[in-house]
Amino acid sequence: MNPGNTRALGMRSDLAGRIAPHVLQVLNAWRTLTRARLGWTLSIGTIIGVLFIVTNSGRKIGELLRGASSVEGALLECATAISVSAVVAVIFLLGVSVAEAGDRGWSRYTVATLVCVGASTLFVHIISPYVPVAALTGWYGQRGQESIDGFVFANVLLLGGLATVVYVRLARVRRSEAALAGAEIARAIAGRQVLKAQLASMQAQVEPKFLFNTLELVESLYERDVRHADRVLDDLIDFLRAAMPQLRGAASTLSRECALAEAYLRILCARMGSRLGYAFEVPPELGSAPFPPMLLLPLIDNAIRHGLEPLPLGGRINVHATASAERIRLAVIDNGLGDRNGLREGAGLTALRERLAGLYGADSTFVLSVNEPHGLTATIEVPRQ
Repeated sequence: MNPGNTRALGMRSDLAGRIAPHVLQVLNAWRTLTRARLGWTLSIGTIIGVLFIVTNSGRKIGELLRGASSVEGALLECATAISVSAVVAVIFLLGVSVAEAGDRGWSRYTVATLVCVGASTLFVHIISPYVPVAALTGWYGQRGQESIDGFVFANVLLLGGLATVVYVRLARVRRSEAALAGAEIARAIAGRQVLKAQLASMQAQVEPKFLFNTLELVESLYERDVRHADRVLDDLIDFLRAAMPQLRGAASTLSRECALAEAYLRILCARMGSRLGYAFEVPPELGSAPFPPMLLLPLIDNAIRHGLEPLPLGGRINVHATASAERIRLAVIDNGLGDRNGLREGAGLTALRERLAGLYGADSTFVLSVNEPHGLTATIEVPRQ
């Protein structure tokens, strides 16, 4: 093989190596086209073709009236205009899709637009000797091949360039909105994780308080009556064995929370005796209703420590639950020391209010109100589902 042939073969191989990646990009872009995008593109191309027909309608109607053109020829021109416009629209869709696969800079879209304009003009140039293109050239009535090529190039450049600019702008807006939505979702997920950690921390603060209060009770009973203290300690062990797995649970039911509260009150009765009375008014159909753990016990503990225990004769606690189709209302009513002048929240109730806000946001309520002639009512309302 002579040197000239070797050099020519090398140039062809180099050219093929440069063209091959671009061909692969075009093929990949074609594979990624969705039916929706292709359908919209064909629809837009059809509309543009109809617009070309409308611009040429006056001249064509005149030719039909003079008998210079047949109806079949006019229909063929219209079909040609619509078909060519649809093909040009698909060419631009393919070029824009290839440009989107890169860095999405304006330079890629500019090159893609110029290539699509050239390819569209070449396509019309090739088919123009075989099909009537008068409907494409509008009212100008170009007849020569150069004038047709120039007209097609100018119009495709104008319309295609405008369509590409609009498409790129809308695509960037959509990407910005998608990025913003993704960031919002990420922030929401992160906020939820932080909220779970905060709720777990609040719950962990309530559990030791409840446990230490009960252990103090057992310790005080040992100083007066060892046998009685042993019975209470056994009750406490049984209670904790059943309660501890539930204390850290993320979900519970109203019946479970009332059962725990009642067990706690039985233990407290060992110390307060007849000074403590209680009753639970919970309809059976509400027993299986979901209810957050460790909301009822702090209310009862607060009522006893600050309302009933300081009284020489003690008092009574009533737990009353009602529900509607959408909400559950739980009230803890005592006749202790609470009055209108001394109505204030401690750290425990503040933490409970924060837990409610974290779990339900504005869809829950926690209200403290005074009773007549004395005592407090703590009311919680949460969504039923």
